Amino acid sequence: MDLFLGQPNTRTVEAFPQADNKQEPYLVAGDAYHAERAYDARRTRRRKAWAVLRLLLIALAVPCAVVLMFLAAFCATYIVRGATPEELMRALGDLALRVESFAAEVLRL
Repeated sequence: MDLFLGQPNTRTVEAFPQADNKQEPYLVAGDAYHAERAYDARRTRRRKAWAVLRLLLIALAVPCAVVLMFLAAFCATYIVRGATPEELMRALGDLALRVESFAAEVLRL
């Protein structure tokens, strides 16, 4: 049975009680696929929400990865040049102080 061919079914419009009850045609196909359309709408919203979340995670992960790569290169440079663990920790502490003073200066502007 093809739902799109033939005469559409009619129903009584009761949404507006002040209007006289006219017969209004509508297709049964819309009612038949209501659950599928609702599922598809939920799935689309869920996919859009995950896309936004994924974009935010990438936007946060890239700068963090850059900072971690810089710290790894910084430490590797000191280690290759023969620094002791104490010298490396002192250099990391100095770096942290420089970053802190730079951040304070930027926030003051």
